[in-house]
Amino acid sequence: MRNHDYEQVKDHLDELHASGSTTLAPTTFHQASAVYVDPEQLRREQAALFDRLPLLIACTSELAAPYAYVARSAAGTPVIVARQPDGSVRAFLTSCRHRGTEVVWGDVAGCARRFTCPYHGWTYGTDGRLLGITSAVGFPDVERDTHGLVEVACAERHGLIWVARRPGVPIDLDTFLGPMDAELEAMELGRFVVERTKELSLDANWKLVMDGFMENYHVRFLHKKSFSPYIHSDRISFRPLGIHNRAVHPRKKYDPASHTSAEAFLGQVAISYNLLPNTNLEWSGGHFEIYQSIPDPVRTDHCTVRLTLLVAPEQRDDTERWDRLLGISESIIVEEDFAVAEAAQRALNGGAAPPEVVYGRNEPPLHHFYTELATLLAEVPVTPGVGTPP
Repeated sequence: MRNHDYEQVKDHLDELHASGSTTLAPTTFHQASAVYVDPEQLRREQAALFDRLPLLIACTSELAAPYAYVARSAAGTPVIVARQPDGSVRAFLTSCRHRGTEVVWGDVAGCARRFTCPYHGWTYGTDGRLLGITSAVGFPDVERDTHGLVEVACAERHGLIWVARRPGVPIDLDTFLGPMDAELEAMELGRFVVERTKELSLDANWKLVMDGFMENYHVRFLHKKSFSPYIHSDRISFRPLGIHNRAVHPRKKYDPASHTSAEAFLGQVAISYNLLPNTNLEWSGGHFEIYQSIPDPVRTDHCTVRLTLLVAPEQRDDTERWDRLLGISESIIVEEDFAVAEAAQRALNGGAAPPEVVYGRNEPPLHHFYTELATLLAEVPVTPGVGTPP
């Protein structure tokens, strides 16, 4: 937003601030509460969303040097992303071509010129090539040139790296990002670097986590003591950005007369960017927090949330500051937002929830998110009982 559409957003937010109102959708939005518990819904989401859309897997600063790599789950599918000597990034499924074992186990980052499967010692280069077969006499018909790690599409922009978790699925960031592309460029996202990452597990559908980031109607209730003193509740300037969206939240210190530049404006607001399928990018106080809600591949009532803190490079070593800030954020998000998501899931699992949920006119990001999801789901029908497990 740094002089990207600052004037337009400022005018809109000033108008809302003066009237004490928020962006309103034309009507309320209703949908079946089964979207949070139906196994068929999860299968369709896996096929239509996570098998087809680019998935955020890492940040550029995590792969700063040649041969740097990150092994990480792409919505349940283990993937290695490695920086090549020519500066490009490539991604591979983390599965040995011998017996399928993960070549690198768990969420690991490092720097290596080769990966060795811990099961039988087969070795692969960071370019995916099969370099060595132990006991080669046992595999006379295995061609190394055709038995490298299986490559998946990978693309890098704005300091972020996306992968496709299925071979043969292309990534077109121009089309995928759409209007969000210029927004992330204007926010200088690519300048920020990873200070830390963390994963949190909770017993809730992945979309219940997404829901909490896409409206601030709940702030004056759920966050009455923690967050409400600092940010206005039920007051956002909302804008769809293709399949993604943006919501600008004024802080309690917001003063329309005090800022005449984008930089000053950004100091008085928080911004929530929703990137399909499962990423919320939060601008707050001069840094970014990325929250990825990763669905369990089988259970509808469980997910993992990956938190990534992005800071200005000159502030990266201010560990005490980030410890303090993340401590506050986590206490609010885990003890309040995630607790509510789990409470909603318990009601859904126990049959206590209403057959329909309703999103108010004052929650337009939720309208947009679920409308876009429905459109994508309709494009890929799935035979009942048949999914595409990661």
